[in-house]
Amino acid sequence: MRSVRTGITTIGILFLIHLSVLSAADFDHRVLFEVGSLWGETTYEITPDDGISRLSWPMDMRLLGAGYTLTYRDFIEAEFRIQASSWNESAHFMEDCDWINESRDPAWVPYGALDIYSRSTVDSKAFLLGSNVRIFPLSLPPVSFGFVGGLHYQEADFKAYDTRQIGYNSWRNYTGSVSGPAATYTVEYRFAHIGAALRIHADRRIYLALDTSYIPYARAEDEDNHLRRMRVSRSECTGFGRMFSLSMQYFFTNTWYASTTCSGLRIKTSGDQVQYWYGNDPATQTFDETGRGLAGIDAEIEQETFHVGLGLGCRF
Repeated sequence: MRSVRTGITTIGILFLIHLSVLSAADFDHRVLFEVGSLWGETTYEITPDDGISRLSWPMDMRLLGAGYTLTYRDFIEAEFRIQASSWNESAHFMEDCDWINESRDPAWVPYGALDIYSRSTVDSKAFLLGSNVRIFPLSLPPVSFGFVGGLHYQEADFKAYDTRQIGYNSWRNYTGSVSGPAATYTVEYRFAHIGAALRIHADRRIYLALDTSYIPYARAEDEDNHLRRMRVSRSECTGFGRMFSLSMQYFFTNTWYASTTCSGLRIKTSGDQVQYWYGNDPATQTFDETGRGLAGIDAEIEQETFHVGLGLGCRF
């Protein structure tokens, strides 16, 4: 182990020495400050023995962000970005759809459509980190072709309250409204992507960039605290996805530039959920569920979002 650490240290020192002899003119540094809008939804669906439940949480946040890009001789580019939003009321509702397995009770009338639907007002916030590396081995000025890869992390937090619920058929007695807190929800995504990159320089003032990527690995973890059911549910899922991004930079001086970006993301994962009751569930009056746990519930977590940003940056 000690020899491995020594070897890594030696490689790091040699790399720094190599960088130190390179001309500063070979490097291009850019810093960007950006405002953006994110919209779409993150959804999780579970399939326990008593039916199917799907909850869709709106991801319509307003983001502030910053980024740093280091380019070497227009051949390799490393990019780091961070974006975040504060708590704000969403313009859309959280929607909860339940399809009950009516065969479990002879008193229930079979009904092939949705059994219970509810929606709640939502407050939400988000935190996003991203890193990308682009390499352009083929250049036919003003166009360069290459590859892109990166690692990303996303966290979205929600608070649901003031619920309006509608029950159908055997569940029509479940129709009603309840004010106050209903649930809190947190979902985290970690994913890696690899794909193709295209860059166009127009008179050294306008830069157009297009990335399109496949996500071979994505991991999603969530926690849903149903406050009125006194139940916490946690899921761990893995899967895949795809993404794209299109950006333009316009340099109105040699230093300052304006930037516009748009990007889309689609992730689909599957795994298992565990549930735990930390109190007596008022929905089941025949017994006290405090301390009860369930495991091995099939779960799917998905995200489909679109982002648009506008920024101001400088090059040095």
